[in-house]
Amino acid sequence: MSKILLIPSVKTVENPWGDREFERVRSLALRSRHQLVGDADTADAILFVGAATLDMWDLRTHSAWQQFPSKCFVLSASDRFFPFLPGLYASVDRRFFDRNWCRPYCYTRVSCDESFEYSEDSGTRPFLFSFRGNVATHAVRANVMQLAHPSAVLTDTGAESYVATNRDIYRKEIQQSQFVLCPRGAGVSSFRVFECLAMGRAPVIISDDWTPPLGPDWGQFSIRVPEGQVDLIPGLLAKHSQNAEYMGRLARAAWEQHFAPDAAFDCVVSQCLEMKSSRRRRPSLRAYKHLLRPFFFKYCVLKRAVRLIKNFPKATNSSSSEP
Repeated sequence: MSKILLIPSVKTVENPWGDREFERVRSLALRSRHQLVGDADTADAILFVGAATLDMWDLRTHSAWQQFPSKCFVLSASDRFFPFLPGLYASVDRRFFDRNWCRPYCYTRVSCDESFEYSEDSGTRPFLFSFRGNVATHAVRANVMQLAHPSAVLTDTGAESYVATNRDIYRKEIQQSQFVLCPRGAGVSSFRVFECLAMGRAPVIISDDWTPPLGPDWGQFSIRVPEGQVDLIPGLLAKHSQNAEYMGRLARAAWEQHFAPDAAFDCVVSQCLEMKSSRRRRPSLRAYKHLLRPFFFKYCVLKRAVRLIKNFPKATNSSSSEP
């Protein structure tokens, strides 16, 4: 058992759901074998749940991080981020992956959602594959919608993805499917990858840059398809159809061991402590070149430059007033 201090992030425009995410993580922690503490000195690890801004400046300047950097980690559900700080991230681009600094993990929202029920009775699975989601979040989803198969169901929900009725239909379609297509969305990962595992269905992962969370043997219960080969999916899944039920059972076993409510926080802490024992002081140099990509340059580099410029007069006045 380890002593863990949880610290919430500030709710901002860039982090609108910070308070909800903290409560999710806390609820998972209370189901774990670890002890939550309120003191940074005695904690074995300090977990910051999310960050107020994409440049993580609020975390980098936090007193706990300044005083105990070797035992501080980020637990982030953000789809887009730059790994300025070590931790577990829900949507890790393969170019950022570093097992000693930046590891992928499950969305805590899915770990806390017990509406994705599993039944030992497999029931009928009339659909070879299905997909229900917002097509607008990434171009590959439009390609998915062009697939044709007599035993497939494909639905673009548009902006109504989280309407309660749609969610009920969504869960039912997963239950009735042999395979569930999981194309990337705004980030390289997708909620439905883990929702499939929870319901004991084999996910078909369509995301070239996605990094799978460490631990499970993903090749046993999932199928990966390159984004440029979506048209091959119907034939590929028809060949694997006889193995779908077996793969689904393995998917559920992986869920129970690594991502289910009673296991999730234990796995988070275990991975953080592994990184603590072997961690570098900075992310790998190859990661920094991605700060030149338009999104990160705008929200990380330029915003940081603006902050420095705004604070420069204050720093100058402060130093000039000293005797």
